[in-house]
Formats: sequence, structure tokens, C-alpha cells
Amino acid sequence: FGGMDVLIIADFHQFPPIGNINKALYGSQPPNQKCELGRHLFEQFQTVIRLRQQARVTDHAWNDILLHARDGECTAQDLQMIRSLVITDKTCNVPDFNVPPWNNAVLITPRNSVRTRWNTLSVIKHCKYSRNLLYIAPAEDSAKDLPLSMKQRLATTKLSLDQTQHLPAEVQLSIGMKVMIT
Repeated sequence: FGGMDVLIIADFHQFPPIGNINKALYGSQPPNQKCELGRHLFEQFQTVIRLRQQARVTDHAWNDILLHARDGECTAQDLQMIRSLVITDKTCNVPDFNVPPWNNAVLITPRNSVRTRWNTLSVIKHCKYSRNLLYIAPAEDSAKDLPLSMKQRLATTKLSLDQTQHLPAEVQLSIGMKVMIT
């Protein structure tokens, strides 16, 4: 791999192992050409660590929900269980986010606007409790590794948030803060 270290992580949901062991990259007899190519790439790694225990979901009910979601076959009961975790749902038991372990929880969101607001509030809270300084760094836009001309900079001010992919004009930082990236 050109002298570069490569780290490959898969199955973030920690589903059970695949059903056909011969299709696994570590299988010794690939059943077809595509699997054989994958096996060849796999053999290029000098160090491989295989985790043998599913450690993310230990609750049987949640494991079933993940399996159903994986196949697109969630039941009404599955959906109700998932909805009960939405803070605005009336059946949700909303925790106190100011006490452990929730005060150190990481928010996961697919929305840039939520991430931006969460990071802003989090850095302010971090500065308040840590007594660290808040640093504000303005964005330095570039095009093809060159600074923007005055005409280009003016044009960027007219772009909508969707056109800039919600990139902020400034970044707030503090030593020791946690951030969320989408």
C-alpha cells in the first residue's frame, strides 16, 4: 500500500458474522472471482486483527431490532421501541444531560445544522466549566490551493448554506473541547 498504514473497520452495527463463511475475506476458498480479488487484497495486509466477539449490543431485543432493520423488516413493535428514544416522543424517558454519563455523551446526527448548533453550545459549556479560553478562527477559503481573490470572496458571501454545505464562516475552539463532525 505504498508504505502507508491502512486501517479498515467494518460492521459498525456489530451484526452477527456473515452466513456463508466462504464469502468472508479470510475464507481460504473464495467461491468466485470477486471474492478471490477481495481475498488477494486481504492477503496484502501484514497484521490482521479479527474480533470474534460482538460487543456492541448485548441486549437481545436491540439485537433483533438491528437484524430487522438490516433486512428492512422492522415490526411495529421495533419502530415503537426506536421512537421511544426520540427526546420529543411522549414515551421517552428523557435523561438529565447535566449529570454522568450523559454530560459526556456524544451526539450523532446526519444534519449539519444540528452539528453546528451542538458544537457551539458545547464549546461555550466547556469554556464555562473548564475556565479555558474560547478561540475564534475565521475560515480561510481557497480554490485549488490558492487564496480566493476579492471577486471570489465576494461571490462566496452570496452562496446559500446548501451551496456551502453548511460550512461555517468561523470555527470556535477551546483546549480540551470535544467536537462532532458530520
